[in-house]
Amino acid sequence: MFRQTAQPLTLSRALYFRHLVLMQISLEQMDLPEPPLCKQVYRRLSRRLRIKKKEIATLKDWVDTIKEERDFLRERLKEALASPIESSGAKKAKKKKSQPKKAKKMGKKLRVKTPDDSIRRYNMVLEKIKKNHISKAEAYARLGVDRNTIVSQAPIAELAATNPDLFCTLRSTFKKKDSLKRFAETCRGFCEQEPTASAILKKKGDGSLLDIYKN
Repeated sequence: MFRQTAQPLTLSRALYFRHLVLMQISLEQMDLPEPPLCKQVYRRLSRRLRIKKKEIATLKDWVDTIKEERDFLRERLKEALASPIESSGAKKAKKKKSQPKKAKKMGKKLRVKTPDDSIRRYNMVLEKIKKNHISKAEAYARLGVDRNTIVSQAPIAELAATNPDLFCTLRSTFKKKDSLKRFAETCRGFCEQEPTASAILKKKGDGSLLDIYKN
């Protein structure tokens, strides 16, 4: 029988085996992850990416909502600044409580004895109504004047505004001790005559005179 002898290692085979060994060593040094591990990493990163996208969308919705609320509050603030309102109930009560004293002091200052004083008081009421856009009753309260007094003496200011020449003539006849009430009644008689009566109605219509009438 013939014994099988090992084939001699040729140069080409030696180089081939050497190449395989070097490749194996290189792969071990690279420490590449196994294919299943790569899939796990990919899935984990994909899941994190989806979560981040949802968080970004939620934050965007919050930002849009906050912007809408900001615009709404800005409009309300503009309206509040355009028509200021007392925000404190205590402040309102304090203001109302202090009004009678202020009105009382103002009433003393507006004490009239002459036709000129009466006209001055009348114009103060008229100016208060125009400037503060309030009612006549509120203007009377703020100035501390009596409504009936204003109404009864209104013809003095009305005649002075519509027929100044006639008023000056009547004013020159008024003496220091004369009755202001009687002088007002004299002016009323002339105010009821034309064309003065029509002129008074016109001025009351355009706000130049108080739209008040004797009861």
